[in-house]
Amino acid sequence: MSSTVFAINPLAVARHRDRHSVARQKSDAVDAAVLANIPRTDMAAHRPLPADSELVPAIAALARAQQEAVWG
Repeated sequence: MSSTVFAINPLAVARHRDRHSVARQKSDAVDAAVLANIPRTDMAAHRPLPADSELVPAIAALARAQQEAVWG
């Protein structure tokens, strides 16, 4: 299964949060709803991140091996 991931500026999230909640208090539930709605309402303003290439698993394995070699 593949999903599209969007890069969303934290300041944009704060502005959208103000539209959905008048309380200045942060809430995980409100933040989750805001983050879910941002791409639906303002998709043109946010760019999707490129998909991972087939080299990602190999790079992860090399990074893990290097870390194990350094840390012993």
